[in-house]
Parts: sequence; structure tokens; C-alpha cells
Amino acid sequence: GQGLPQRIEAGLAGRAPGFSRPATFELARAVDELKQILTGFGLGRARVGVDLDFVPAADFSVMQALLPACTMVDGSAVLDRLRAIKSPREIDLLQQGIILSEAGLERLQVDAMAGMRQADLIALYRQGVATAAAGLSHPVQTAEYVTLGARAKDADAKAMPGDPLKCDMVCTVGGYASDMSRNFTFGPPSAEQAELHAIAERAFDDGLASLVAGTTLAHVHRVATDSLARQGLRTYRRGHFGHGVGQSVFSEQWPFIAADSDVVIEAGMVLAFEIPLYIDGLASFNLEDQFLITPD
Repeated sequence: GQGLPQRIEAGLAGRAPGFSRPATFELARAVDELKQILTGFGLGRARVGVDLDFVPAADFSVMQALLPACTMVDGSAVLDRLRAIKSPREIDLLQQGIILSEAGLERLQVDAMAGMRQADLIALYRQGVATAAAGLSHPVQTAEYVTLGARAKDADAKAMPGDPLKCDMVCTVGGYASDMSRNFTFGPPSAEQAELHAIAERAFDDGLASLVAGTTLAHVHRVATDSLARQGLRTYRRGHFGHGVGQSVFSEQWPFIAADSDVVIEAGMVLAFEIPLYIDGLASFNLEDQFLITPD
């Protein structure tokens, strides 16, 4: 029988003479395909929304030039709203990300020791994630946002007894990025570190109680801010106390739990809720969890 190269060549015999591929995709050809699709649906003169949060400005100009009969507009806000409500499959992927991230953080918590550098700590987290992900069919990636020390240490600095450690971890499963954060100390925390974390916990509990369908995100922000104020942090100002999660190049996605957000929380949303307290000279703590909003 024929060898492998010969069988591959035989399978390509139907290609046109002189066939070649461009170095990368050709935008003009891609837009031409889009034009044919639009025409086929009777949308040759349609108003077309483009996700300008991601499409390069130069590409958008080319699209406008090659589709002169269409009106090209920024459709990012519409697409954000469509992405905000998750399908059962999307929810499952985001849940898997949290399960894996928790496994990684557990490994870090058990095996971390004074004398380790940030890279060592991140390696422990990744090992825990990889072990838990064994046999999973979806690709898994992680991004780690680690702060070590009362004042953030350089990446090469070693952990010392008494050092606080913030681990804000993103675990992406099948393209869907989950987001959570936990805080540790090497040895017992100081009294003020324990107090700071207790403040974050109380504000977290207060804000979480209002994270329900039918409530605006601005209300959740106000509840968390008021809780911190009652505990003595009257001038604390936070741009947002959390955000959407899902499939994106960013781990923080619309909608944001912000003071000016009139977005109403809906069933099917998956939101990361967080209380970050970064006090230079004491600790950087961020208490963050991810929640599926249900009708009740």
C-alpha cells in the first residue's frame, strides 16, 4: 500500500493548480464572505453591530469600506447584554473553573512555606489545578494575581513568617474564565491583619445578601460601601465590587457592580463579588467568590 505522505498527497489531488495559502487570514476575503451571508439573508443594506471592544479599529474601517451598503455601528453594549445571561453549558464551565481553582488554592495552603518565592507559590496552585483537571476534556489555563507581604514584595523576594498573601486566581476552562480570591498569612495573622480581614468578611456578607435577582448592581455597591463605613472605613471608595465572568480576553467583564450601574440583576447571570482592601504596610486582602443568580 501507499505510505503516509503518498496518501496525504492523494487526498489533496483535487486542489486547483498553483494552490497556496496567505501568511494569515485575508480580511478582504473574510468581509466578502460576510457580505455574501448578509445578502443571502436579505440583509445587504442592514444595520450591522460590531463588537468594537475586540475588533481592531483598522479592521473596522476596512469593513465599512467593503460593505458600503450597510450601516456599521458599535454593537458592544448589545453583545455584552447577550453574554451576561449564561446557558447551562456556560454555567457548567464556569463552575468547573471554580472547582479547579479551589483545588489549586487548597494545594497552595497545605504546602506553602516561609522561604518560598511567588513563583513557588504559583507553582503549587498550578499543580493543584492540574491534578484536579486530570482527564478533563476541556483545555484549562490559569492566571495568578498574587501579592506577598505587608508591602508588595518583588517577585524574587522570599515569604517570611507573618507575611500576608493575597491569591486572586483566574481559572479558564474551555475558554470561560472563573474568578475567585483567597487570603492567607504565613503563621498566625497579626491582630490588625485579622481585624482587616474580619471587616472584609462582614462587608462581603452584607453585600452578598443583596446580590439577588431584581436588585440593581448600584444597590449592591451601596450596601457594601455602607457596611464598610459602619465599620469605620467612611472614606473608602471602590470603583466596583465585582463583575461578570465568562468567555472573553478579560477576566473582568460587564456588568460591573458599580455605584452608577442601573443594571438589574437577572437569573442566569454569573457574577464575581469581591471586597478588596489593600492597606500598604498591613496587607492586601481580597475576598472574592463567584455566584450564579437564580430566580429565587
